[in-house]
Order: sequence, then structure tokens, then C-alpha cells
Amino acid sequence: MPSTCHERRGIAMMLVMVSVAMASILATAYLVSRDNSVAISRNSAAAMQARWAALSALDTTVALFQTETDWRLNHVNGMLLDGYQLAGATVTVTALDIEKNTAPDADSEYLRVLAVAEVDLNNDGIPDAHQSTVFLVYVPVMTEPRVAVGLDEFAVFARNTFTMRNNSTLTRWATAPLNTLTGRINIGTHAEGSGAVSILDNAACIDCTVYHPDDASGTLIDDPSGPAVGENALPFDIPLPYSPGPGEPLPSGGMPDFNLNGSATTVTGSDRFDDVIVSNGSVWTLLGDLTIVVEDDLLLTTGSKMVVDGNLKLVVFDDTTLTDASIELTPGSTLVFYSADDIVLTDAYIGEQRADNIRDNTGYEQYMNPLDIRIFEFEAGMATSRIWKLQGNSVIKGTVHTEAVDFQIMNESALYGRFAGRTLTLSDNAGLFYDSSLDEQVGYTNPDSGLYNESGDLISAYTTNFTLTGLSLQILADVTGKTVLANGVVKVSSTAPQAPSAPGAGEPTPRPVQVQTTLVTFGPDMSIWEHPNSNESGAGGGAGGGGTSFFEADGIGGGGGSGEVAQ
Repeated sequence: MPSTCHERRGIAMMLVMVSVAMASILATAYLVSRDNSVAISRNSAAAMQARWAALSALDTTVALFQTETDWRLNHVNGMLLDGYQLAGATVTVTALDIEKNTAPDADSEYLRVLAVAEVDLNNDGIPDAHQSTVFLVYVPVMTEPRVAVGLDEFAVFARNTFTMRNNSTLTRWATAPLNTLTGRINIGTHAEGSGAVSILDNAACIDCTVYHPDDASGTLIDDPSGPAVGENALPFDIPLPYSPGPGEPLPSGGMPDFNLNGSATTVTGSDRFDDVIVSNGSVWTLLGDLTIVVEDDLLLTTGSKMVVDGNLKLVVFDDTTLTDASIELTPGSTLVFYSADDIVLTDAYIGEQRADNIRDNTGYEQYMNPLDIRIFEFEAGMATSRIWKLQGNSVIKGTVHTEAVDFQIMNESALYGRFAGRTLTLSDNAGLFYDSSLDEQVGYTNPDSGLYNESGDLISAYTTNFTLTGLSLQILADVTGKTVLANGVVKVSSTAPQAPSAPGAGEPTPRPVQVQTTLVTFGPDMSIWEHPNSNESGAGGGAGGGGTSFFEADGIGGGGGSGEVAQ
């Protein structure tokens, strides 16, 4: 019995020692937390102050963009504010033209704006917190009232039907400078019947919204399995403009053929032919500002190539066939292609000049401005329909505007740009990749655009069909008093109201520029909250810190980021 008693007293003593140890640990932890809580609270408040200062700096910058101040040329390597005192913080604001990946110039409209704010609570030159905030901003160069009527804001405008099958894809052009912009991809139609917009099998229409008449069927969109497709009902049919005519006389007969077989030649003057056949690896270079008219068929085959070195207007009255061939543009060149009949591309390419024969149908083709290649149907009233087809592994980079065309993209083919016409069908592994720079932000999909009156109704001048010719667009501009944009054409109204006079003393600066902004990210330097001085942490990148800023990653300086700003 005595032995058992001694064992119990030993166990009791051990429990007491464990309890004392636990109490000591808890007490120490409590005291340590109380010791750090003031620093944590202080740095948390400083970080919040820096965040709001960064947001305020962006608001200040947007206010600057809304004025007609010549800010595009008054900066140093994109830096708009440097060491500016705001709300108890020091802020730096830097802008980057995301289309050119350079500091803004006179033509810059799409910007990535970075604001970096630092808070120094001790006034000892050591920041207690820094915050990086990024906006995407659209600032139009033109400040006069303007509207876009060419349907360029639509990746697809299919008057009758739009069908996607198999593994086809509609999304943004991955290598386009504005690919990072948020927002939906617009699809337009006049169709009202069930299933007129069909996205079947494994096809994907990514971030798409369909604009359709408000009396369309509730089952207009057949999308059983892909990403959710939005829809927007409109109380009117969006006008599908008539394609412009080429302005060339109708075929008269008696023109010579042009046949190039296994050789190369350069043409420096405009000409007119009956049939044009370029084959067996031939290279036909069209140099200068030319017009080439083909009264019958245009045929490019077997590794042949048409090189556009200048500004070419190509008019084909009959069929166009490209098989294992290409039409390529040198830098700075443009092509306006008018076709009155069928177009079939098989393992063919229309785009900028390239060093290889790779034709990518996954959205990663090298970027070029799609307005450099504009393809139109003409004489639509003389035919009930035409078939344009991309098959095999074919690629077109450009805008396609038609009225009576049934356009088919199939196999491993792709269109980089946009399409407007009667019907569009994507099948197999085909793709259509939209370039967001085509959207002027003042078209039919923007209820705040000048196409609508104060009541939200479409202004009557824009409800009727018109032609995408300079004359027709100029008349529309003069009738409405607004600059008209369509498919790369700009017509300034001669009847636009006079600009307001400069503000008087004490009056606020006018802000006529409509600026659109999107908050991308903000980066609180959370890692420094437990340090009395922010320089004890190596995690943050702020100005003077060790991190790489959002803009430095793009080759433009202007202050550090927090290390958490998305690249």
C-alpha cells in the first residue's frame, strides 16, 4: 500500500508541472501577441490607408483623362504622377499603351494604369506600407460625339443562323494586344426561330452574349453543354449594312488571261484580266497602290503566293480558289478584296507575310491588325446566296462583311477577326478568334452610345440600312451631327455642334471624354503587417523595394509593386 501511495503522489506532481508549463506557454503567447498587436494594427491601418490612396490616385488620373488636357504627350516614360502627395500618402501613377507595349503616344486609347501608394507614418523615410493597384482604361482619342455603325463590335453577326458543332471554338484572339480586356464577346442576329443559334456537341462559345430581337423564340439559343451563353433582347433589328461596291465596270469580255507557272514576277500598275492562274510555287508581287480586276476566276495553287506590297484593291467577279497557296501582305500594306461569287480556301492562308507555312487554328496566330485585310461581297442583289468556305487547314486574318453569304469554317481552319453575313457554320476543330480592338465602344451594344436618344430608343437615322461606302457614311454623319465609324472608315460630321468654350474663373474643367475603366487587381503588402518597420520584410516590392513592378515587367519603369500584382 505505501508503494501505491507514493506512485499516486508522483503522478499528481507530474500533472501539476505539466499544468504549470501549459499556463506558462499560454501566458507567454498572450504577452507576445499583446506586444505585437499594436504593430499589427498600426501596419494594417497603414496598408488600408495606402490602398485607398492608390484608388484615389487612379480616380484622379481618370478625371485627368476625362478632360481634353494633352496628357498623352506630357509625361516621362509613361509616368503621369511622381511623388504626388495624396491622402497622407505618396503616390506614383504610370500608364502603358497595351496595344503597343510602350508609353502612351498621341494615338493611345487602351491603357494599363498602375498606381503605387506609400505611407510613412514615422516620417523617417521608411515606408510602413505600400499598395499597387491596376486599372485597364479606355480613353478615346476623338472627343466629338461619335457612333459605330459597321457592326465591328460583333465577333459574329449572322442574320439567319449561327451554328457551332463538334470541337469548334469562338473566343478572343490570344495574341491580340487587347486580349486581356474583360467584357463579353458579342454575337448578333435577326433570327427569331428556335435553335437559330446552336452550339452543339463539344463546341464552345466563350464569354459570349447573343443580341437578338425581343420577339425571338425562348429557345432561340440551343446550347446544351458548353459555357453559358448570355442573351440580350432588343426592341429592333440591328441594321446589317450593305457591302460597298468596288466601283469597277462590269465584265465586258475580251480581257487577256494572266497565267504564272513556276516563276516570279512583279506588277507595278493596275490591270484587268479574264482568268488569273498562279501555280507551281509562283510568286506574284503587286507593288504599289494598285487595282487588279479579275472578270472570271482567280486560282492560286500548289505553293504559289500573291504578295501585296502596297495598298491593293482586288476585285473578282467569279470564283476565287486558293489551294495550298497564300495571299500575304508586307508590313504596312493593306488589302480590300471584293468578291461577287464563291470563295474556297483549302490549306490556304490570307494574312501578313510570314517566314513559314504554319497555319494555327488554336487562337495563337501572330497578331496583325484585322482591318488591314477587309473582304466584302458585292452585287448581293444579283444572287440568292454564295458559299464561302475555309477547309483543310486554312487561315484568314481580317474582317469579312457580306449580305448573302453562307460562310463555312471547317476542319482545322480559322478566321481571326470578325464575320457579318447571312449564316455562319463552325465545325470540326474550326475557330473564330475576335480582336477586341475592333470594338469602338460606341456601337449598338453600348446603351450609352450616341446611337440612342435620352429615352434609350435607337435614333431613327440608324434604323435603316445603309451602305459601307464613304459617301453613305458621310451623309449619315452630316444628318446626325456625329462622327461615324465603320470597318476602319471614319467620317467626321460637317454639322457637328461647336465645342464648348473654355470654362470661366471658378468653373470646373469640362470633362467631355467618356472614359471606361476596369479594376484589374490591387496588391496589399500583407507580409509587413507584423513588422514595426516595413523594411524588415523582403516580401514587398514598393518603390525603392526589391520587387518587380507590373510595369517594369513590361519594360516601363515607374515604381515597384507589392509582388502580388498579377502579371
